[in-house]
Amino acid sequence: QITSPADADAGGRRYGKPAAFLQADETERSGLWTLDPANGMDLILPEPYTGDMVDAQILSDLQREGAVTVMAVSDNTLRPRLKHWKVRCI
Repeated sequence: QITSPADADAGGRRYGKPAAFLQADETERSGLWTLDPANGMDLILPEPYTGDMVDAQILSDLQREGAVTVMAVSDNTLRPRLKHWKVRCI
């Protein structure tokens, strides 16, 4: 489980819900980040990764190096205190 404060440094990007992120054009998308548990396709990596994820071997390598798959997200950013996202991963 990962808890991310709502005010965590996201490199100047802001959170976008998965549907909004997918509908955004490339320019808009570059200013966003999202957490999407659908289809088990979102990964959280322990370090920045700039390569292409083009095959299962790369995915396997990333998981061996500590990458986790996002399985569920709780958006707790509208709470009066301790605003955060709770991310369940495997």
